[in-house]
Order: sequence, then C-alpha cells, then structure tokens
Amino acid sequence: MLVSTDIVESLFGKYKYIIKRSPQTEVNRSVLIIPALCGNIDEHKILKTLESTNHQELKNWEEENVGDTMRTKRLDFFDNVIQKVVKN
Repeated sequence: MLVSTDIVESLFGKYKYIIKRSPQTEVNRSVLIIPALCGNIDEHKILKTLESTNHQELKNWEEENVGDTMRTKRLDFFDNVIQKVVKN
C-alpha cells in the first residue's frame, strides 16, 4: 500500500497559516480548527453544528480532552500568587 504524508503536511501547513495570525494562540485550544479544514463544509453543516452544540458542551469536551497549555498554567500560577500577596 502506497502511503504519502503530503495530505497531513498540507493540513498542518494550513493550520499553521491560520494560527500564526494570532501569536497568543494556544495550540491546545486551536486544535479544533483541524477538523474544520478537512472535507467540504457547507452552510447547512455549519448551521446544524452551531444549533446542536452549546458553549458548555464544548467547554466540557475541551476540559476532558485538551487540557491546559504551559502558558495557561503559568498565568493561573501567577494569578494565584498575586491574589495571595494582595490579601496579605
């Protein structure tokens, strides 16, 4: 069976092009862009998806499957440190 990585490389090339627009983008959260780059997505599919998925479901899925980046962990850590300093 012949296998080529061209498709995967092309997909990640498109993904990198999109995320480079925002230097603060966290790779973990933007990973959901990749399925949107696969196949043909028409207005009907987009509308159906938006109508059938709420923000809380997406947030729950993200927490279970994606996790925090090191940047997010650092920000949380320093927020907690600052809050402790302010209290004292």
